[in-house]
Amino acid sequence: MFLLIRTPACPSVGPGGSDIGLPTYRAIHARNSSAGFDVPDRSSRVSRTALVIVVFLILQAVTVASDAFARELLVHSQTEYHEAVRDLRAGDTVVLADGVWRDFEIVFSGSGEPERPITLRAQSSGRVVLSGQSNLSLSGQHLLVRGLVF
Repeated sequence: MFLLIRTPACPSVGPGGSDIGLPTYRAIHARNSSAGFDVPDRSSRVSRTALVIVVFLILQAVTVASDAFARELLVHSQTEYHEAVRDLRAGDTVVLADGVWRDFEIVFSGSGEPERPITLRAQSSGRVVLSGQSNLSLSGQHLLVRGLVF
């Protein structure tokens, strides 16, 4: 049981925002704590709330940071493509510049994740044309190819 006594001579805020005298609050808190009642004071509730907020913000920062490392690489030649695909990571996107790509043997390989696939796409859907002896081979997991015309 918790008893609140109002003492206007020494206003202070007790649990629940009630105005009580600080000495009275401390005496009641000490008596109830020694009697086996768990009576958290206001500062411990604030500390727990602050801790929960800090943990939430750290988790959000980690999530945003992992997405921030995903790259979008625009390539204009086969040489640039081969350089770009050497070190692809989950979430990366390789973008082929609009135009005709002649005799381009595309080897697209990597290991994406279900929520963060590795993507090969046209700069503008339908505006990248692979002609001549061009072909595409895929190797890996969670790879996505979009907007290419053969």
